[in-house]
Amino acid sequence: GWWEVASPPVFKPTFFEEPRIEPGARLIFLYNRVCDDLALNIGSTHVGLGGADIYAYGAQLRYAVTPRLAIIATNNVGITFRPDHPIPGTAFTNATGYSDLDVGLKYAVIDDPAHQFLLTPILTYAIPTGGRNVFQGDNSGIFDVAVSSEKGFDKFHVIGNAGVRIPVDSGRNSTSLHYSLHADYFFNRFFIPLVEFNGWTVLNSPNGTKGPLGAFNTALNTEGADLINFGASKIQTDTQAAFGVGFRSKLCKYVDFGVGYEHTVPSPEGG
Repeated sequence: GWWEVASPPVFKPTFFEEPRIEPGARLIFLYNRVCDDLALNIGSTHVGLGGADIYAYGAQLRYAVTPRLAIIATNNVGITFRPDHPIPGTAFTNATGYSDLDVGLKYAVIDDPAHQFLLTPILTYAIPTGGRNVFQGDNSGIFDVAVSSEKGFDKFHVIGNAGVRIPVDSGRNSTSLHYSLHADYFFNRFFIPLVEFNGWTVLNSPNGTKGPLGAFNTALNTEGADLINFGASKIQTDTQAAFGVGFRSKLCKYVDFGVGYEHTVPSPEGG
């Protein structure tokens, strides 16, 4: 199809789902730096936690049931959490575990090759199977209702995605709006440069507890966004956003490779 020369998104792969319906497996390695402004706000007391490194590694799977319908598993990764200043006896300590498993469906309601246009609603559910030591599994699951669209202009392509993460238990996880925009240009099969914008706005914060040892993280000043839903309290309307640049190479018909660098924009940068 016309989109075979286009690049799928590189950043935020667990939430930025493309509209194309095609089978495949995508290997993922992510490094996410939680910046030094991460802190606990308890009453009038501000407790700085320092930064942390988060690594994720795993795979995504997609199976095309029909040319318009696909079953997807978008988040099946291992997570390593490494704070700069571990605090023994709390959730903010060195840990390794598995993510929750996000599975769902997407259906291309509009597939118009003549105008190089796709429109695809997406529904996924995060099954709480992950490790609580890496801020997973401590909930009743989270639904993600989203829509993704792509428009091609010969060698130039634009993809947009927007969705709402809705926890089954809103007392333990944040309800958040996520939105992404991607643009790429096909110079040749080995060099497809791209730029992306990803945003995340907290619509509702919980007041309950979360984490392996209770309410430690409910007073965080930021939400985890990409991989982790900290369940931070009292940060409604807070927004995290990032710009990224990178490129993809189509090594052969069935294999491509992508790499990029993304940096947050507003403060606190958090996750």
